[in-house]
Formats: sequence, C-alpha cells, structure tokens
Amino acid sequence: MKQNKEITILVVDDSPSIAGYVENILEENSYNVVLASTGEDALKLSSETEFDIILLDIVMPGIGGFKTCKKLKENTKTKHIPVIFLSSLNKAEDKVKAFSSGGTDYIPKPVNPKELLIRINTHLSYSLMQNELHEMNCELEKRVKQRTSELLESNNKLSIAKEKAEEANKLKSSFLQNISHEIRTPLNGIMGFSQLLKLKDLSNEIRDNYIDTISQSSEKLLYIITNIIDISKIETKQIEIHKEETNLKDIIDEVYFSFESLATNKELDFKVKSVGNKTNIISDREKIVLILTHLIDNAIKFTAKGQINFGFEIKTNEIEFFVEDTGIGIDKDKLDIIFTTFSQEENSMARSYEGLGLGLSISKKYIELLEGRIGVSSEKRKGSRFWFTIPYIRSANEEPENNKLDILDFTDYRNKTILVVEDDLVNFYYLKALLNDMNAIFIHAKNGLDAIEYCKNKNIDLILMDIQMPEMNGIDATREIRKGNQKIPIIAISAYVDQKNVGMFMNAGGNAFVEKPINRDFLFRKITELL
Repeated sequence: MKQNKEITILVVDDSPSIAGYVENILEENSYNVVLASTGEDALKLSSETEFDIILLDIVMPGIGGFKTCKKLKENTKTKHIPVIFLSSLNKAEDKVKAFSSGGTDYIPKPVNPKELLIRINTHLSYSLMQNELHEMNCELEKRVKQRTSELLESNNKLSIAKEKAEEANKLKSSFLQNISHEIRTPLNGIMGFSQLLKLKDLSNEIRDNYIDTISQSSEKLLYIITNIIDISKIETKQIEIHKEETNLKDIIDEVYFSFESLATNKELDFKVKSVGNKTNIISDREKIVLILTHLIDNAIKFTAKGQINFGFEIKTNEIEFFVEDTGIGIDKDKLDIIFTTFSQEENSMARSYEGLGLGLSISKKYIELLEGRIGVSSEKRKGSRFWFTIPYIRSANEEPENNKLDILDFTDYRNKTILVVEDDLVNFYYLKALLNDMNAIFIHAKNGLDAIEYCKNKNIDLILMDIQMPEMNGIDATREIRKGNQKIPIIAISAYVDQKNVGMFMNAGGNAFVEKPINRDFLFRKITELL
C-alpha cells in the first residue's frame, strides 16, 4: 500500500472552517490534501489530478454533493475513486440518496477524527485489493492467451491444443466470476457488522455475535487472499522450501486445534488417527501444515454429516498423511482435474459450495516441491480419502522436550515495559488492547530512530518491532539496538513474512518473527518464552 505521504485526498466543502478542520486531521497523518469549495471545482480538479479518495459535502452552492458524485461516477477517469460523504444531513433518505448517487461511505458531521481515519484506511485497503485483482486478471488473461498461442502453433496437436485452451478459458472465466463474489462476501460482513456495532443499546450477546462475525469474515478473507498470493508465487517460481527439524505430533496438534471448533459447529465427528509418538523429522513444517489445512478445509466444506479423520503413517522411506471424510464424494471422471488450478468439480454459476478452487492445486505444488506424491480415492455420496507423502528424513533428536506453553495462564507482567515500534497508530492501539491482560507498561515509538532513543534512555524489557516504517525500518533499527544491548528480546511483527525478510531480521539480532494478521496465542507464546 502507498505510504500516507503518497496519498492525495480531495476535500470538498463550502465551509472554510470545516474544510480546514478536516485538512488538519489529514495533514497531521501525512496525507496530501487538496481543497475545493464547490462541486464544479471538484469536477475540474479531479479531471486534472489523480486523487485516492474524495471527501464530499452535500449542501453546497452550485451543483450539490449528490450531483457532483453522480458526475464523478459517470466519468471513466474518476469513477473508481472512493467518495465519502461528510454531511450534517442525517436522515435515512439522505443516506440512501448518497449511496444511490455512487457514494462509497457516509460520515455524519461533526466528524470524529479517529472514525474518519479508520474509514479512509479501510477504503484505501479495499481500493488496493481491487487494483491487485485487476492486475491479476490482466496477468491471467495474458498467460491464457500465451498458452493458447503456444498450443495452436503445434499443427500436429491442433485438436488437443484447442481443447486445452477452451478448458483453460472456461476455468479462468469461472475463477474470475467467482473471485469477486468470494472476496466481497466476507468484506461485506466486515464492513456491515462494523457499522452495526455503532448502534446504541446493543446487548452484550448481540455485540459479541457481531464481533464474532467480523472475526470469522476477516479470517475467511485472509484465507482467500493468501491462496491467491500463494498460487501467484507458485506460478512465478518464488516459493522456496526451508527444511528444519520439526515434530510430527506438534504438526497434527496444531492442525487439529485450528479446525476443532469449525467441525464441532457442523456437528462432525473430527478425530486424529495417528500413533501418538513424538517423532522428529527434517522437513518444511509450514508447507505440511498448509497442505493439511487445505485438505481438511475441503473435507469440512463438503461434509454435511458424519466424520472426518486425519493423521499420518510412517513407512520405510516416507511418511503418508491422510484426510478421510464421509462427504459428497467426487465423480470418477473428475478425479483427474481436481488438482488443476482454478478447478472445482462443480463450476456452474449456481455452485452449492464456496471457494476459488485453489487449495488442491496449491497442495499439489507444495507436495511436489517436498519431493512427495498426492492422490485421492472417492465414491460419490460416500466420501473421499486424500493422501500425500513426503520423504521420511529422521532427526537425531527423537524425543524433544515439550516446549508448548499454557497461553491462557501466562505470568502477570505489571513490572515489565514493552516498547511497541509501529508507525501506524491504529496497529499500536490494537496491539496494546490485544496484550492488555499482561498488565505491562506499553511505550509507543513511531519509527526505528525513536526506538533506538527509547532503548538508550529507558529500561525496556521487550520490543515488538514493525519491519516497514518511515525514517528507519525495523531491521536496521534492530541492528543498531544490538550494538548497545545484546540481551533485550526483540520480536518482529510484520506482514512482510517472506524468508528473505525473516532471515535479514534474525541476522540483525531479532529473536522471533510474528506474522500479521496477528495470532494472539502465538504472540503470547513467543513473549512468554522470551520474558
């Protein structure tokens, strides 16, 4: 996403005091601001300048806000710009008219600074996602055309090439039709229930239900986006395998607990069928967990009742993992295509099950990178059994100590001071709220330079370090802090989780790396291990 200083916002309001007030809020957060006092000025400026967001008043001299918004949306150059109405009109019909004219959001005056900044950030994130999807669409179209062209050049295989190209186009079209729905559905849940949380007189039970819905929708959206990113990395050969010592039982436990509640909610019998040993192997733990996650997610999705079993069996030279279900099963003539990218057994517009059809394709690619095999046996309306193998490379450390911690019973840290290095104020407050039960003292540093000064002048017990920041990034800041302090634990908290960044941070002196969005229990575990 662009840095704030690269984002330009047009504020349209005929009141100089209100326009100045909004301008101050935005400029304090490093946004570029352009002011306009009439709808005519707004239309002229937007035809000359590329704005990221427009904040638009309704009641103005000349053409009002509704008509201005409608004209913006009719212009191919400006129709993509999110328009947020800022107005003292607060009747339901005014809001309906605002959205009918093409408005993206509606904020009543007087404007709350925190609400304004959060909503701007939300719509900027959504615009970024739309742009990425557009680029992905263009890239997919380019690849399909290239593949079709290459196949058609082979005259002796013209018939086969044509069939493959048509099938690829069908899969691509189905995928592109589905991707908008799959992303908009959880996004609608997040934005819709966030709005409902602002209603007064909500009972605690209803409020908790809204929060649970937002959390579930966020996880679903993250899962979809992660799959899209993973398949893109696979296609561009950016995926690397990182083998290390890992424990089979710990892998199974992690996957089981991540799906236990989902299976329980569907009243499915969810069981592990493995020998309860603590065998250590050398492999890529993350990839194994992701493969099992895709397979079990599919099993739960396509199983309405009955049971799901999963586990592993150690053989002579390989380990065979399996996932069994009593779901809808797969037609025998479809078994050969279910591992194809963008493919699902059911690809019609009226599909009974959601999903992008990427999970099995991603799993197959990962398994091939791990030098393993994947297969499936299935019978329609009776269930399926997916299995995959990886090489059995045994670790010398057969029975390691169980380092798992009871995260729900961690120590009280009221005498500890934690420095949170984070340029985004919303993320800082989120981290502080997330760790509130620790009773620790929290200090906020906006960038790496501030973090270095705090470490020189204050007694810091632990640092939570963002990686991408202005002035000085988290990796350079960690390296500088280590010059004067070798003992203070430093945990990176970042969305930049590729192995290059992880390696650079650890080489700079970091102790652990936590991925955004943050898994609360995992973060607690890392903090407890280091404090």
